[in-house]
Formats: sequence, C-alpha cells, structure tokens
Amino acid sequence: MIRLKPIQTSQLLRILPRTSDVITGAVAHIKNEETGSIETLSNLSNSVVDGFTHVIIEALNLEEDTTYSLEMTHNGELWYRDKIYVTSSETTEKYHNIQKDTYTSPAINEDNEYSIL
Repeated sequence: MIRLKPIQTSQLLRILPRTSDVITGAVAHIKNEETGSIETLSNLSNSVVDGFTHVIIEALNLEEDTTYSLEMTHNGELWYRDKIYVTSSETTEKYHNIQKDTYTSPAINEDNEYSIL
C-alpha cells in the first residue's frame, strides 16, 4: 500500500512495476474506494533509481483518511496496480483498518454445532 499526503502538490511514487523499463505515456486511473469516482492522469513518465521506478503524480484532490485503488497502464496493458491510503500522519504506529466494526465475536453460549451432510 502506498501512503500519500492530502496536499495539492506533486508527490513521488516509488514502485516496482511489472517492467523496470523507462517509459513515457503511462496512464494512471485513481479510484476513490468510498465514492467510486475516478481521476485519470495521462502522459506520466518514470525514472529508475536503485532498482525502484519513480513516478511523479501531479496535484490531486486527495481526501484525508481515504483509500484509493491505483491502476497504471502503458500502451493499453496493465503496468502497475496498488492501493493508496491518504494520511497526513508521519508515524507508522497508527494503522488504517479497513475491517473496522465488521467482525462480530461468537456468543459465549454458542454451541458451535455443525451439520454434516
């Protein structure tokens, strides 16, 4: 998962895509997981530094504490896919839990009986 800040300036993505070639003309589709809205960035270029591919993402309207899905394509083929979490927090001790409040514990008196057919 990539962590980005909710700022209106360019940000650097340090990734490991399917190929480590230097390319131009990549397209990024960034989808807000909550609203389903998609923002498309075109004509992205990259550089390779110390085995990682660096891509500069221009200013986006990213919302704090929101998860996005990222798909980057080149010549119509998938080049990279990942999730983005937007936070202004600098610490790594706080984690985003996408399953918060979805798990329910079994009742203490539950007998755990199963029917086998």
